[in-house]
Amino acid sequence: MRLQSIILENFRAYKEKITIEIGDLTAFIGKNDYGKSTILEALEIFFNSTLVKIDADDPNKRSDSRKVRIGCCFDELPNSIVLDEISTTSLEQEFLLNESGCLEIHKVFNCGANRISPKIFAIANHPTAQNANDLLQLKNTALKNRLNELGIDNHNIDRRSNPEIRQAIWNHIRHQDLELQEVPIPLDTQESRKIWEKIERYLPAYALFKADRPSTDTDAEVQDPMKFAIRQAIKSVESKLDEIKAEVRREALDVANRTLQKLNEMAPELSNELNPTFSAEPRWDGFKLTFTGEDDIPINKRGSGVRRLILLNFFRAEAERRASEENRPKVIYAVEEPEVSQHPENQEMLVNALLDLSSQDNHQVILTTHVPRLAGLLPIESIRHISRNDEGLPIVRQHDEDVFKRVMNELGVLPNPDELVTKRDGLKLLICVEGTSDVAFLKKVSCLIRKEYPELSDLESDARVAVIPLYGTNLKTWVENHYLRGTGVLELHIYDRDEDNKYKSAKDKVNSRNDGSRAMLTERLNIESYFHVCLINEVFQINLNTEQTKDKDCDVIQLVVDEVKKKQKKHEIRKKVIESSHKNWKANAKKHLHTTALDKLTLRHIEEADPDGEIKGWLTLVTCLLEKSHSCP
Repeated sequence: MRLQSIILENFRAYKEKITIEIGDLTAFIGKNDYGKSTILEALEIFFNSTLVKIDADDPNKRSDSRKVRIGCCFDELPNSIVLDEISTTSLEQEFLLNESGCLEIHKVFNCGANRISPKIFAIANHPTAQNANDLLQLKNTALKNRLNELGIDNHNIDRRSNPEIRQAIWNHIRHQDLELQEVPIPLDTQESRKIWEKIERYLPAYALFKADRPSTDTDAEVQDPMKFAIRQAIKSVESKLDEIKAEVRREALDVANRTLQKLNEMAPELSNELNPTFSAEPRWDGFKLTFTGEDDIPINKRGSGVRRLILLNFFRAEAERRASEENRPKVIYAVEEPEVSQHPENQEMLVNALLDLSSQDNHQVILTTHVPRLAGLLPIESIRHISRNDEGLPIVRQHDEDVFKRVMNELGVLPNPDELVTKRDGLKLLICVEGTSDVAFLKKVSCLIRKEYPELSDLESDARVAVIPLYGTNLKTWVENHYLRGTGVLELHIYDRDEDNKYKSAKDKVNSRNDGSRAMLTERLNIESYFHVCLINEVFQINLNTEQTKDKDCDVIQLVVDEVKKKQKKHEIRKKVIESSHKNWKANAKKHLHTTALDKLTLRHIEEADPDGEIKGWLTLVTCLLEKSHSCP
């Protein structure tokens, strides 16, 4: 199951009922104390109630009600589910889905009670007709009685199976009218609680990494996975340890018996009343595992940024272990302020790692931040902006044009920059490309080509120019809203031509602005086609030839994937591209090419792979636009 949304009502600052959409990657951005952490902690209460627990102070201070509602809505549901020991059914067959076909579970807490425990409901499009509306609450005996009362032929029904009996009753009443309505279905009665316990096993595992947690090697979050690793290691050598234990017993008993013999010479009465015994079984789990650096400095003596970075990955490892043990197919990572104590380079590395994590089939990532550099790296559709209305209540904006402008104004950052792009004096040109790999490629080729043409602009260090990735899903929004209108900053858009020319309309729209901005599509199919074939062969260990790749309509990445698929399953490259948890093979191949080949790129490679000088032409245009010349090519 995948978390689709969270519902809050009367929980801390969220007085009125609100539904907040959650994606594979979701980032909450807003000022301090505006309700970002509240959302992450509400999910912790819903899923675990260990790191954060509901308490009497959680209801909204302006509300007369003491009841708090925390709900979660899930999609990507299992096709079948076992609700008892002998039969399989589905959430749809049991009428447990809402009108949108999703599983919506609400937990309602009465914070005025002496003992705060949740009432659990499924908000479901459920039968409300008489004799059909209470079947999930009935035990097997009561269900069989209902069958008899309604005169339903039950010869072909397994009367031990509650799901089968319920289906028979619903099918019988369906001929009249089940009167389906979206209503709350209790899941905490004596019988329905069993259903909830089975459903709960299919929910994602949720792991919250708080901003203010300790970050030493004595922290329980560190010690627990390390203790688990030690237990697993001990278990794997248990038979050997039994042999050692037996040998130690023999040696120890031999020493003890020889001691008694000597004692017998001096005090025979005392010796005769003593017997050597082992008072307890030996313990092997007394090992303590930590990390030290090259200078044997333990983690708790390292800088706070290093400690937190290591701890974050302990947290990831432990979350995945727990999900595996509980057979949970998905893990939701919630990270508060991943930038805390981190150098800007580490901030970027962390966010890129979380972006990659969120792209994997079995992971979702939720984070909070109010740092421009991090906000700038995020895809626009992932951003949820939190502000407050005139009454001081939080407003969560999502999928709204206003979101991007608010983030830009509040943080002083343009959506999706690869680097910090503030509203600074001196910025003249924004180069817009598709992704972060394109940013790195342009900066690298700029550096190499300037060795022969030093008059061209240096995209790495020239303060007048910035390069940002818009990603495919955000491109339309950026182009249509023209965020830099009236700022005097020009834009240069460079996109892959691709087989379907999907960016042609965006290119035409930018070129029609008449403000000096320009847009173009690559002459070759994509940026990867400008890598020299010898580099491609080297990093993928394949044998493409120049004839295969020189055609401007050649999909080089597809050729790579086809060749890699031919390799043995245990081959390192095949594991990276084909056997990776990220099932998009072309995306895997692109990532591996850029991360591995870019550092090997030379000026000769560029000149041979691009004999027409198209890349140099892009850089020439950049230099021309920076000078705002009317004679730009």
